[in-house]
Amino acid sequence: SVLLPDGSPDVHYRTASGGQKLRNIMLDSNIELYGPYGRILLNCGGGGTCATCMVEVLEGKELLNPRTDKEKEKLKRKPKNWRLACQTVVGEADSTGVVVIQQLPEWKGHEWKYEKVDESEESS
Repeated sequence: SVLLPDGSPDVHYRTASGGQKLRNIMLDSNIELYGPYGRILLNCGGGGTCATCMVEVLEGKELLNPRTDKEKEKLKRKPKNWRLACQTVVGEADSTGVVVIQQLPEWKGHEWKYEKVDESEESS
């Protein structure tokens, strides 16, 4: 949720296989998921009980599984596009597409303005 000096968001692109939890994709790609909750006792480690891995889905929600019961409980007063990364499965094994997320959505101090990227350009 950091802005660069020119005012654009600090965007990071990663490629992953479908069928994985968003939490695992982020951690395996060295994306800081928990921010200030990164220490071992401040998050539940993927159990869906603490909600510290909350993200906002800006694009690609059609590639994600429906909200789980744990998400429905933890996010009942949050916008529909907010998810728990530990409960969110991205696509199937053979899925292709782009999912854009905002980390720590409760802390963001700006609205997203980013240019869409052509998938074929990003893979090269």
